[in-house]
Amino acid sequence: FFFLMIRRPPRSTQSRSSAASDVYKRQSLTSSKVSKSVENVHQLFRDLALLVQEQGEYLDSIEHNVTNTNYLVRKAEVQLKDAKTNYQSSRKKKCCIIFVVLCVILGILYPTLKKMGVSFL
Repeated sequence: FFFLMIRRPPRSTQSRSSAASDVYKRQSLTSSKVSKSVENVHQLFRDLALLVQEQGEYLDSIEHNVTNTNYLVRKAEVQLKDAKTNYQSSRKKKCCIIFVVLCVILGILYPTLKKMGVSFL
């Protein structure tokens, strides 16, 4: 009951409108700050999405290059095996040709040298 008897003195109309105006200004300022923050966050997410898309394209390119490199390495491996086989067979062919040429030369020269009286042993 005692609390009911104590009253605040009435505020003037000007101070009430000033206080309401201050509250409105603060709310408006806060709301504009929040709005700008939301816009900034939205822009950050758009930038992040763009970066993710670009990185995805880079990853696709890298994956393609790795796959292509793997194919080319396997192809090169086959070609190296073929080159090794060809080298070994050409080496054998060279030895056989040299042997045949020496046999022909000896076959031609032996009778001629024997007629001349040159002995080999």
